[in-house]
Amino acid sequence: MFNAGQLFETLLSSGAGNGLIQQLAGAVQGGDFGNILNSISGGADVNEKDEKNGTTPLQLAIMAGLTEIVKLLLSKGASVNQTNNEGKNALDIAKQGIDDAPDDETKVKYQDMIQMLLQHSNQ
Repeated sequence: MFNAGQLFETLLSSGAGNGLIQQLAGAVQGGDFGNILNSISGGADVNEKDEKNGTTPLQLAIMAGLTEIVKLLLSKGASVNQTNNEGKNALDIAKQGIDDAPDDETKVKYQDMIQMLLQHSNQ
């Protein structure tokens, strides 16, 4: 019996490359490091936008408040400066996260993300 990671690798190796952005986006939203790495090694572009909202995987991770996934995507070359269909980039979304934060802990999380994003925005 396959575990989720093995099944994912099998699908990729058998040509299920169409929709890699959807697979990557799903892994990002689920906070699934293994499948994020599998998607990227299988050819998913960390900077590809989804068709509906023009949102990148990095932007999805920021919206979900997943600091470690943000760090991972930045290490794999995710662009901080790409904009979605609303014209917002990753920094804009993180700043909105601070504004919408329900508590101080969440605000600190988004402040940490902003620092990471600023470090990568000039690269």
